[in-house]
Amino acid sequence: MPEPSLPIEFDAMASRCAVRVAAPDEVRARAWAARAIDEVRRIEAKYSRCRDDSVIAAIARGAGGAPVAIDIAHPREPGRTIVSIDVADGAVCTSGDYERFFERDGVRYCHVLEPRSGMPVRHGRSVTVVAPAAVAAGGYTTIAMLLEVEAPAHLEATGLPWLAVGPDGAIVSSPGTA
Repeated sequence: MPEPSLPIEFDAMASRCAVRVAAPDEVRARAWAARAIDEVRRIEAKYSRCRDDSVIAAIARGAGGAPVAIDIAHPREPGRTIVSIDVADGAVCTSGDYERFFERDGVRYCHVLEPRSGMPVRHGRSVTVVAPAAVAAGGYTTIAMLLEVEAPAHLEATGLPWLAVGPDGAIVSSPGTA
């Protein structure tokens, strides 16, 4: 009989990291899995101050339970922060047209493709969402990029904190986010 194991997946819509914990019993598998998740959160909190382009940051509470400041990258000025968001718990995800793209004849072609046409989205520069789970944050950012002009209404309906940078560089956000 195979050893009990508990799969753990860290998801970011198109990118995925899976960890399978093999242990002699389910109790130990769950304990080891919890330690693995804690270690990922520790590493993310220590080294990930600025996460771009559908990369999920699992946020651990700061010293004494204080929120952690997460820098959101400027989608047109590499190395510059457009805003910092204080996050006490949950996950932050940003999808945008600025990390994986190419330009041809002055037109930017990013990696987020509109499924009906197969063409890259062109309306927004980036969308950031804070959610209780990484898969939710990643899903909402990708969907918002695809919804283009309808994204703010969709994001507002979620009740989650969000921030979007439009095609002209204007920032639109949920109340209290920016």
